Amino acid sequence: MANCLVSTGSNLSDRGETIRRAVQEILDTPGFEGVIASTLLETDPVGGPAGQGLFLNGAVRFSTLHPPATVLEILKRIEFDLGRERQIRWQARKIDLDLLLYDQEIVADRELILPHPRMAFRRFVLEPAAEIAAEMRDPVTGRSLGELLNHLNTGPNYVAISSVLNIGGHSLAQIVTDASPQLISGFIEDPRRKKMPRKTVPSRTNDGEIESLRRRIERLSAEDWGSEKGFAVSDFWLDELLVTAFVLEGAASREAVRSLLNDVRSHVVTPKLLVLLDVDTERINQTIQSIATASRLRDEWLSLGRSVAGVPVLRLELCNWERAVDELTAAICAMKL
Repeated sequence: MANCLVSTGSNLSDRGETIRRAVQEILDTPGFEGVIASTLLETDPVGGPAGQGLFLNGAVRFSTLHPPATVLEILKRIEFDLGRERQIRWQARKIDLDLLLYDQEIVADRELILPHPRMAFRRFVLEPAAEIAAEMRDPVTGRSLGELLNHLNTGPNYVAISSVLNIGGHSLAQIVTDASPQLISGFIEDPRRKKMPRKTVPSRTNDGEIESLRRRIERLSAEDWGSEKGFAVSDFWLDELLVTAFVLEGAASREAVRSLLNDVRSHVVTPKLLVLLDVDTERINQTIQSIATASRLRDEWLSLGRSVAGVPVLRLELCNWERAVDELTAAICAMKL
């Protein structure tokens, strides 16, 4: 039987009673066995229209032989029976039932995405989920839910934004930082955008990407990292240079970058969240004037983003700028203590 994990939430009407009824319907569903529910946690709303009331959030786990699509259909029916209305994204709602995990299944289609794409960095999801399913593992990050919650609790308040050739990444970081001074305390700008004094960093080659990497390492030194409560946002990600070094300069350059990264990994901060800002090939081509190279850059960058170990990833689309800003702001709100 498959182990399933579902998040529960409500911020309308009698929140606790509505969630209790939802859990009871899950208990009464044929084919759902070993149902366990967490205690409920009161949280601020994240994203959506202003003026919403506080949420009660929880989690439910159970085992089933039903396939994921059937589980999703059952959860939607329960939501409907309890008065859920879907009109505005992230609006106030009487009940919210999200399928977070179905064993180690990874699914991506129009109706269902598994694991839930925002589960790994939402505190209001992870805290009740870890209470009853700390050992369940996110197949994307490779971390257990307990480990993901610990990452939120102990990792530096740092969000890295990555995009191919930094197209759009700087603007997104700047807009979010300027719009949320109470949430974001600092903007770490890519030093390639201006000349900066360089500390002594072991040099392996005069390659341009190595020079860029050394400059970026200086900005992310763990020794210099403060204990501020606000988040810092950078418009670059150290590992993204593995892509440009390989595509634009060749395998030898990528290996030099990888070697330097391995040397300094323990001395630089690890992002609490990595944001991948996807840019279409035509937009990249406008910068480098080579559609073949643009396509290869994007493919290599997406492949690298999918292979990140241990760090939650939020993928956004540059083509929907307003939504990208809203998504990133909501993600940072969902991570804070």
